[in-house]
Amino acid sequence: MTNRDNQSASRAGIGIATSFAALCLGLAGPAWAAEAETLGIEEVIVTAERREESLQKVPIAITAFSAEQFNRSGLQTTVDLQYRTPGLVFTTNAALGQPYIRGIGTDIINVGTDPSVAVHVDGLYQTRATASVQDLFDIERVEVVKGPQGTLYGRNATGGAINILTKEPSNELEASGDFLYGNYDKVRARGMVNVPIMEDKVALRVSGFIANRDGYTRDILRNVRVDDEDVWAVRGKLRMELSEDVSLSLSADHMIERSTRNLAPKVNPNLPSPARDLFGAVISQHPRIVQYNNDLFTNLDHTTFTAHLEWDLGDVIFKSITGYTHAKNDIELDIDGTEIDFTWDIENENDKVFSQEFQLASANNEKLQWVVGAFYLHEKAEQHFQIFITPLAANIDYPVVNRVDAYALFGQGSYNVSEKLRLTAGLRYSYEKKDADFLNIITDPFGLLTGVPGGGVFVSQSSPNESWKAWTPKFGIDYFVNDDVMLYVSATRGFKSGGFNLLGSGEQFEPEYIWSYEAGFKSMLLEQRLRLNVAAFYYDYTDLQVNRFNPATGGATTSVTNAASAEVKGLEAEVLALLAKGLELDMGIAVLDAKYKDFLSANPDAPDPFVDQDLSGNTLPRSPKFSLSAGLQYTHDIGNYGSVTLRGEAKYQSHIWFDQFNSSDVEEDNYTLLNAFMTFESQDDRWRVQVYGRNLTDKLYRQSVIRATSLIGTLDFWGAPRTYGLEVGFRY
Repeated sequence: MTNRDNQSASRAGIGIATSFAALCLGLAGPAWAAEAETLGIEEVIVTAERREESLQKVPIAITAFSAEQFNRSGLQTTVDLQYRTPGLVFTTNAALGQPYIRGIGTDIINVGTDPSVAVHVDGLYQTRATASVQDLFDIERVEVVKGPQGTLYGRNATGGAINILTKEPSNELEASGDFLYGNYDKVRARGMVNVPIMEDKVALRVSGFIANRDGYTRDILRNVRVDDEDVWAVRGKLRMELSEDVSLSLSADHMIERSTRNLAPKVNPNLPSPARDLFGAVISQHPRIVQYNNDLFTNLDHTTFTAHLEWDLGDVIFKSITGYTHAKNDIELDIDGTEIDFTWDIENENDKVFSQEFQLASANNEKLQWVVGAFYLHEKAEQHFQIFITPLAANIDYPVVNRVDAYALFGQGSYNVSEKLRLTAGLRYSYEKKDADFLNIITDPFGLLTGVPGGGVFVSQSSPNESWKAWTPKFGIDYFVNDDVMLYVSATRGFKSGGFNLLGSGEQFEPEYIWSYEAGFKSMLLEQRLRLNVAAFYYDYTDLQVNRFNPATGGATTSVTNAASAEVKGLEAEVLALLAKGLELDMGIAVLDAKYKDFLSANPDAPDPFVDQDLSGNTLPRSPKFSLSAGLQYTHDIGNYGSVTLRGEAKYQSHIWFDQFNSSDVEEDNYTLLNAFMTFESQDDRWRVQVYGRNLTDKLYRQSVIRATSLIGTLDFWGAPRTYGLEVGFRY
């Protein structure tokens, strides 16, 4: 994409924002004043800073979604959040989630590393990439917190955090359920029952869902559909009021998936492919027609136990979060993507995690609010990855183990100097120790992988261990112009520990750091009918952990290195406006400039793959220059029957690269997705019927691209096609 294209996209976005602002101001006349007493935007409560607080009073950029917003927009997974969140790009590599916020994320998938965007479920940190793809059911709220989280979160995240909060048991008898049927034989059922066991003392909530769908892609060799869906989950929560001051909440959830969801890579037929060029494979020009000679599947089993204890001590509140997670996955992929028995791989993970967090926070102190805490995490992650290269009778085998012990002490406080001025400071000390068992077995009978005449079996083994520590402060100043407008500036340091490349040569890589400088304002205007939040930010990003295919093995393995530095600049705006009775408009805009400042790296697909290229000035992967999401909905009362809501949505994303080399065809051009919904709700709120359509124009777009020319060619992972269906729900 040319600079002229990027400038045009930015000008288009600024023009849209300007036009929208003019529309809102134009509507701010007598009609608005006449309805001011009956219309107003509801307050949103978030816990992004570890206490319940109004979204408009928290001096960081947050996009928050309520359960109602999930229903009206049909959001089903964490991957769907990107369609409503400016600055978020969420791609997948098979079952592995790759969230990026403001250009910060990672595509390193081995167990020797950590995510750059942290995902928490009810405060419990999710360590592995498979757990970042969450199916959302019985949700209270989801918060996308942008920017490095340097002080308050269980483990530091350089990019930001996605916080999922599920609904707590209540003291009322409740039940709900819904059933969805759509094209591709999509079937989804969700249900919940809430039972008070002892009045105001004990309550139990059980919820679950099951979803099945035929695949979006046809495998004409085996006459099956791939990229299908088959997943179910159940969650139980027991809340006990042990006394007037102490409450305990116990939860357990279990998820099973047996599908090919997010798989079905398609070899780009217009680029080099060794299976075709060397062995005559036939590659269809149609993006959703493939021929796989090997099976492919995703088998996931994920179990979590959590205990939340809260003790009100009067002036302070004590909290404890204890969690244990056991996650297993078994993935097989035909990575050459053709009918030729050329290359395929299997990957297994067995991950066990225990974590404990203690918090002590001030209560009901209007002058000084603070929270301090301690955190510990232990993880043992076993991974077994094998890639088979059939024509060479070769395979590369990685049975590895990684162990982590992470400790942290943290604290943050905000002091109200006056009614208008608030100062915030925080500090976190992090210490992480990792040790691994690395084993690499290469079977290479002809010596073509290793270059050793006569070939053979080659074994490399090591037991790397290392520790890292960091101090990460935060400073902020907030100024309240009035009750409805807050200005803020902040400086925050983020840290992500180093690790080991356990799917390469076992090499160690160093931590990455980021300094974030942000300024913005949050406002509620026009008699509480216009919410306008704007943030500008600058990141100084050093020692980025970067993944690349290893030219020494023809792209069969990867190596990890630390890029020297990068900088990220951007501007975001989120708007919610009540234009008239029943008419609502929401919009999010993000303008982003994310580039490497100083980075040399070899490119395995270059004419000389062993010579470093200067990547200074290249755009960071998954960093669109401009993105926009917008929704317009109208609700009309139909008397004693209830109401009907019509909603239309648009999502625009400018050109994006998928690798640090900004390689041709490892990219996706700008695209726009359109969705529409019509929802009927009964007057007593008991019944709900929705007709939906997503990607109405059937836009074809790549959600991810992987290139290893000498081994697999260029693989395109396509986004979902047009889908539509009907959903019926009830609640009691």
